[in-house]
Amino acid sequence: MTEKSLTSGFLSVAPIASFMSLLSPYTPFFDWLLKWGQVLGALGSLILSVLLVWLYRQQYNLLKIEQTPSIEISDWEMNGDEITLYLSNFGEGLAKNLRLRTMVEFPTEADVNMVSDSRNRDSIEVFTVEHNIHRYEEGEKLRERDIIGTERKVEFRGKPPFPDPSGQGYGDFQSGVGESFREEFYEFCFWIDVVYETEFNEEKTEPMTVPGRWFEIEPKEGKKLFETRPNEITYEYIFNKSAFASSRPDK
Repeated sequence: MTEKSLTSGFLSVAPIASFMSLLSPYTPFFDWLLKWGQVLGALGSLILSVLLVWLYRQQYNLLKIEQTPSIEISDWEMNGDEITLYLSNFGEGLAKNLRLRTMVEFPTEADVNMVSDSRNRDSIEVFTVEHNIHRYEEGEKLRERDIIGTERKVEFRGKPPFPDPSGQGYGDFQSGVGESFREEFYEFCFWIDVVYETEFNEEKTEPMTVPGRWFEIEPKEGKKLFETRPNEITYEYIFNKSAFASSRPDK
């Protein structure tokens, strides 16, 4: 190799070595930047993921609000044990699986004041039972049990259920209240709600009996009614013979 070529090679390598020597004092800084750059990158990905989850939940909650039904009872009437409801949906979403829920409060002691808001909660039993209701059009029963948004005064019919004092669900008031009389329970409070679900499977209720009803009959009269005219013990009879109930029990 000639002297010229060696000199040329030396000159080509020297600037690089000189540059690296200039950077050597900053090597710890570049190592720190590389290390924390990876950490910051991971942290940024985590923050981005959290932000995306938050945005998704915000959109989901907004969609739920926009698609939430709002059922109101425009009117209702009764005929024996059957109730006819005219329901309106003032929301945008579908209300499905409509049904009637009856909550009944029985006294477990003779001296319980059932019409007092301060009645002893340890001296009562509370039971709830449900029955489906169905749409009707021109007097014909349909299979549908839902109502879409913006529909008004849609006819539904059904029989509110009634449990006996042990909590056993019966088909209607006539059989349930009759069984209660047979077991010598002649006083109770009851509340009836229209129950439905949203498209997001959230349960909602709309009270039908506000604030509820309190029923009491003299034991001798109740026993005679059950033994001689049991067919008269219907929801219509109980409702007409009852007064406003006290506050709804918590259950």
